[in-house]
Amino acid sequence: MLAWLSFLDGKLEESLRLHAQAEEIEPREAKMKYQIGLVLLKSGRPADAIMKFKSALEIEPWHADATQATKTSGRWEFTKASANTSPMRKRVRQSWHTLACASGLYW
Repeated sequence: MLAWLSFLDGKLEESLRLHAQAEEIEPREAKMKYQIGLVLLKSGRPADAIMKFKSALEIEPWHADATQATKTSGRWEFTKASANTSPMRKRVRQSWHTLACASGLYW
């Protein structure tokens, strides 16, 4: 949970470090792998993110959020570029918040 809160606070490196520690303790936790994928995606590492999403799907093939993230991660670079413009920044943040709420990431 601390790892996810670090992500929400924008502390991406700390979040990755904490997620890695948690992953060593619980390597078969699909939700954690999905969350690591989101952190990697936000960190500008879409290829690594897709690998984590796929590893979540290996554990839980029915994990809908990981399935969707795997399909849409290729579009992240466009979204990331759009977020650098001031008018779009607020909408992108709202989209992330909406996605997190809708997929149950706030727990």
